[in-house]
Amino acid sequence: MGGAHHRPDVAVSASGDATIVWESGDDIGLTRLAKVSGAVLLTPRLANVTTAGQQRRPAIAANFNGDLVVAWESSGVWARSFTTTATGRHAEVQVSTTTGAAAPTVGLDDQAYAVVGWTVSGVDGWLRGLNPDGTFTGRLGAQTLTNTTTGRQDQFAVAVSPWGEVPVAYTDDNDGNLFDQILLGLGATNSA
Repeated sequence: MGGAHHRPDVAVSASGDATIVWESGDDIGLTRLAKVSGAVLLTPRLANVTTAGQQRRPAIAANFNGDLVVAWESSGVWARSFTTTATGRHAEVQVSTTTGAAAPTVGLDDQAYAVVGWTVSGVDGWLRGLNPDGTFTGRLGAQTLTNTTTGRQDQFAVAVSPWGEVPVAYTDDNDGNLFDQILLGLGATNSA
């Protein structure tokens, strides 16, 4: 895959093999490397289907089985789920519902249900659940996560337990003094 390669992210399944995503020119590259030797197990390919525009800031998560979800920024936040063989389950879907959505983060449970997080204009954090087939029915609806709307809440990190529990962490500077706090949110689940 030609072009510049930037901003890698990596996920590891129970087998220990590493699946990597990165900015590859204007697209999102995807490959898998062997745990022991680093040999290429998956020919480098694109995670995104639509190649128009610029895809940036990829994030990846894997579950115990090796299922994957990849999210990226491209005039909003988009995501695509993959099987354990890195075969796409669906075309990419836009998960963000607000203008200015950027900086995606993802988590994946053991049933291949995903949660995608993002910030809006660097001041508000959002979450949304995603089914393995790319639909949203029955999953966590798009919602803001932060209780405070003043100052800045950004740099989100999302995880999902094997059972669909969703913890998040983010920085908060609601008083504007430039001394950020790291906050942890617990109690959400990836169901409607």
